Amino acid sequence: MEEWSPPSSPSLVVRSPRQTLSLLRNRHPGRESRSPPTSTSTSLSGGPKPSEVYGFVGSITTVIATTVYLAWAYMPERCLRSLGITYYPSRYWALAVPAFVIVATALCMVIYVGFNFLATPPPTSFNTIFDEYSRERTMFDPANANATGEEEEVERPIEPISDISIDQINSLMFARFRSLVNNEDVGATKQMQHLILGRLQDSNAVLTHFNEYSEQCFTEVSNDFAGKIRLVKSVKADLDHIFLKLRSMKSRLAATYPDAFPDGAMAKTVD
Repeated sequence: MEEWSPPSSPSLVVRSPRQTLSLLRNRHPGRESRSPPTSTSTSLSGGPKPSEVYGFVGSITTVIATTVYLAWAYMPERCLRSLGITYYPSRYWALAVPAFVIVATALCMVIYVGFNFLATPPPTSFNTIFDEYSRERTMFDPANANATGEEEEVERPIEPISDISIDQINSLMFARFRSLVNNEDVGATKQMQHLILGRLQDSNAVLTHFNEYSEQCFTEVSNDFAGKIRLVKSVKADLDHIFLKLRSMKSRLAATYPDAFPDGAMAKTVD
């Protein structure tokens, strides 16, 4: 007597992408004879999966916990006492715990964003392009994957997370701008820039030579001016001494011969 087995229902079976690819490969025409059914493929059609059991238990637990919470938070006390439930936590926590959870979640999001801003380097830093945490892109080589003999049958794995290099970003963002620029215009602009640069360098050299010559002439003239200033100061000192002697002589003459000079004339002379 043969044992009865339930019919397989592929629509209700949860499979991973790799298992799905294996089943599709086994169903490919011409490959049934080369690839015999394995224990993994036969076990897909029979019995519940652990993920299904966990999901069922989790859903039942969630429904029960929600029902208990709503009964605890909203049912009157006389109804609970009529059911024989006399010991339960304070209903203050029915409102406080969700409020605390919501506020804590919002604060965690704000703090997380703040830490991200603190950890982000400035735009002028080279760490935004490449640092010790950067991951280079690894290319998939079908020749080294496996030895099946058919390249189209080789599974191509999902590429790991990697950083895009700066040259790829530039080629993707600015490659189309190359067709908008004429090479002849670019060459003419470069030639004009080189010509302007040469003239600026010549002007800079002439100005530098002029500044050196002006500094040398100023040094020589400043020495002559210093000598002339000392001479003028000595002449001024001598003239002051002479005028001082003349005033003293006039005052003595006015004191010795007071009748020789009128009052007004003597006053003007002394001044």
